[in-house]
Amino acid sequence: MDPKFVFRTKLSKKLEDYQSAVKFHATNQNMKFGVNFDPNAINKDGKEGGLELELECNHVTKEYDAKAEFKFGGFKLGPLTMWKEVSHIDCFWFVIL
Repeated sequence: MDPKFVFRTKLSKKLEDYQSAVKFHATNQNMKFGVNFDPNAINKDGKEGGLELELECNHVTKEYDAKAEFKFGGFKLGPLTMWKEVSHIDCFWFVIL
């Protein structure tokens, strides 16, 4: 499928009560859904942290990807600021009948 026109839809919403943000991006070739969670319990006293989840689906190739990432940092070590990131990426291939 080689589309001549690409249709895009982007939606995003910051949810203050849940300390998170939701993103959705869709085209006629793929869809992407993401959630960012930044809890106030971690983000204080100059420290920052959060959890990011992302799912992606390609309709043309029938490929699915998922990613989860945890970030924590803001620690001062002299002139340097330290950050730690832990991420896990899974790639799935499904055939949809």
